[in-house]
Amino acid sequence: MDSIACIDIGSSEIVALMGQQDPISGQCIVAGLGRSPTAGMKKGLIVDLDAMGLSIQRAVEEAEAAAGAQMHMPLVCLPSIPCQSHRSFGACAIRENRVSRSEIEQVVAGARATPMSADHQMIHEFSKGFTVDHQAGIRDPLGLSGVRLEAEMYLVSCDQHALSNVKQCLAQCGLETNKFVVAGIAAGFSATTLDERQLGVGVIDIGAGSIDLVLFEAGTVQLAVSIPLAGQQITNDIAMAFRIPTINAEEVKRKFGHAWVDKASPVELMKLEASWDRARISISQRALAEIIEPRLEELLLLLKRQISHEKLSALSAGILLTGSASQIPGLVELSQTVLNIPVRIAVSKMIVDGKEIKDPRLAAVIGAAECYRVGNQSLSNANSSSAHFGAWVDRMQTWLRKTF
Repeated sequence: MDSIACIDIGSSEIVALMGQQDPISGQCIVAGLGRSPTAGMKKGLIVDLDAMGLSIQRAVEEAEAAAGAQMHMPLVCLPSIPCQSHRSFGACAIRENRVSRSEIEQVVAGARATPMSADHQMIHEFSKGFTVDHQAGIRDPLGLSGVRLEAEMYLVSCDQHALSNVKQCLAQCGLETNKFVVAGIAAGFSATTLDERQLGVGVIDIGAGSIDLVLFEAGTVQLAVSIPLAGQQITNDIAMAFRIPTINAEEVKRKFGHAWVDKASPVELMKLEASWDRARISISQRALAEIIEPRLEELLLLLKRQISHEKLSALSAGILLTGSASQIPGLVELSQTVLNIPVRIAVSKMIVDGKEIKDPRLAAVIGAAECYRVGNQSLSNANSSSAHFGAWVDRMQTWLRKTF
């Protein structure tokens, strides 16, 4: 069985996964899972190499101990904050009235050559299809007749310095890799089915440090955006409002939080000691909801501004919620009200020790394992050099034929 190794570098938790691909079902069977609290990161960026390196090492060692093997060349989930994305286009004349392989390579190379920030490195390339003359939405134009060939792509890049810091932290653990995936995109793939991605679906991943939105249509990524506010900001709001330690605010949010004031209970839930004057204060679920609902509504409105009305209405499969903060009661109803589209909780699952585990906090690493399993073809990973460009085009076309 083929080995699988992944690391998710999250804002609140590092998750390391080791497993194997079942030769019959193709599913990832987890042999080792390691988790460690994140240290050395602020607002999605590494600010302390030693602290972050130690956090990664703890998670990796736990996974290695459970798997009874060493991790090599893992696929690493990058935080979405230091990443950028944009659409790009390439075009050329069809010389002999039939599209050739070299012309496909030419238009894809033209799309890839779109200028981007000098300090950014390409991470993903998503083919959005080809156009022959005025016929758009073509997946494989090889052999088609026409006079003009165009290609459209969606490119995702990462800040080189942020990427270098991640590599340094991995090196402290004795790990090297050139395989990366943006965490929000990985979570999007784990939360959706191929059919949903074909119909049109959105995934909102609400983590501790950021809220990520990925839109799929016609089987590929159409939009990927990230906002550096999420679960941790809600925790901070609760801590400030009730004058309690952050650790207590996080516990209260997880146990009693609610995103819909009208449905929250006004009954007193617990008493806590304020952190400054040490007075005892009472907290009800409705009091929590009066803090949580406005903040989540603000985040959802920020995301909505990133999506055109046309793109939102094209999501036939609706919106899926995942991530650590997606389990807050009332969030589905609030999201449907703000976005005016059907919303439901995504289910990301994996097999560990013969048991099925469902945990929205593992959405990114589960998605990474799926990408690792299929050779990262579904993400069209762009870490390969230009010398392998022809092979990349072949792999892309093979995957497109199998998928579509």
